Amino acid sequence: MKKLTFVAAALAAGLAVSGTAAAPIILRAVPGQRARLDGGTSKNPILTVTGSYVWIWGLEIFSSSTTRSDRGNGIWLNTNGQRDIKLINLMVHNASQGMSLWSGARDVEVYGCIVFHNGNQGPERGHGHSAYVQNRDGKKIFRDNIMFGGFSYGLHCYGSSAAYVRGIEAIGNVFISAGALSSTKGGGLNIYMGAGSPAEG
Repeated sequence: MKKLTFVAAALAAGLAVSGTAAAPIILRAVPGQRARLDGGTSKNPILTVTGSYVWIWGLEIFSSSTTRSDRGNGIWLNTNGQRDIKLINLMVHNASQGMSLWSGARDVEVYGCIVFHNGNQGPERGHGHSAYVQNRDGKKIFRDNIMFGGFSYGLHCYGSSAAYVRGIEAIGNVFISAGALSSTKGGGLNIYMGAGSPAEG
């Protein structure tokens, strides 16, 4: 198996292509090759998806920076009106946060991903979750993923009174030792779901 590593500066600016429900855009490694997106020392997200009907499948997304505070988010979704994104069989690790999936993206499915050792140590507590999620419309579904270690929460569904935590489902996942890398051990819950406005649906 060949291992191909790319510096991900171009994808941080945004994967702006869109497919359709019948013909989604699929970003996937060539069979027999291992595709890796390395954020390096950039604090920008390693992979930002701004289009709709896009599947990201079987990639390794990480930062090789030796300084944790110089790493960007692994995956960033937030465009208003963006919809139908699938994150499939990804390995996301050693980023400032594994996945940041905000309310602007709707109908997102995270399936079969391994997310681990994300975040960094702040002066008061560990920062950076395996997945930080908010949702207003449609659903965000987490199915059959493994999330472990890191400096803060595992699946963190939270926001202020102006944020939305609606229609988030977690099915068949394994969460282990969230926050284990933090020296302060604060904020290390495997799953946290709630907000300034109540969680719904």
